[in-house]
Amino acid sequence: MNIRVIIYKTLATFGIKRNKPIIPEVPFKEIVSNIEIEPIEKKGDDGNITLAELKTISAIVRQNQPNKVFEIGTFNGRTTINLAHFSPQNSTVFTLDLPKQDLGHTKFTIEDGDKAYVDKETIGDRYKNNADKIIQLYGDSATFDFKPYYGTIDFMFVDGAHSAPYVINDTEVAFKLIRPGGIILWHDYGIWRGVTKVLNNYFKKDARCKELKHIEGTCFVYYKSNEKKLN
Repeated sequence: MNIRVIIYKTLATFGIKRNKPIIPEVPFKEIVSNIEIEPIEKKGDDGNITLAELKTISAIVRQNQPNKVFEIGTFNGRTTINLAHFSPQNSTVFTLDLPKQDLGHTKFTIEDGDKAYVDKETIGDRYKNNADKIIQLYGDSATFDFKPYYGTIDFMFVDGAHSAPYVINDTEVAFKLIRPGGIILWHDYGIWRGVTKVLNNYFKKDARCKELKHIEGTCFVYYKSNEKKLN
């Protein structure tokens, strides 16, 4: 089990409260048709999404066939390589991560629980041998210039810093990046307090987010624009 999950479950055992998820859960089959997926780079490290989540995100990508993918939070690139593997041959996967030397120079505070995932020697080492579709970007998501990508992204994965200011920032960025019919997937809902609190507030107060869905058995929250299908 992911160490972060263990920590938060332990806190719950001792009565330390977190924000309770309120976004309705839906079964995986409501999001994706019956697609059998075998991800690559199955072995996960602390900080990676679970294998079940890796299968879920890979299936969503396989079904929707996005031409342009954007990920906030590369970490070791395990998710990144699967985003590339299950997207079309001519697709592009942009992935943004904060270099360790910038850890003390971010716009917003990086929570202690996040620092270990930034303080690493290599970004994206799990995809280095198969990076044809992948474009690695570096920077703080709160100050990075996203303008060249506005309205062009088919699939957006938000898994960056987990404090509330960063989740708000990255969520607003995601809505600007996706094109009509685009998909946003957030990770760590129900696990990290900042993620859960912010997404709960978006669900309650933001008209764009009335159709958010919490995918059962995962920490994913799913959004798809109804304006136009990807294909």
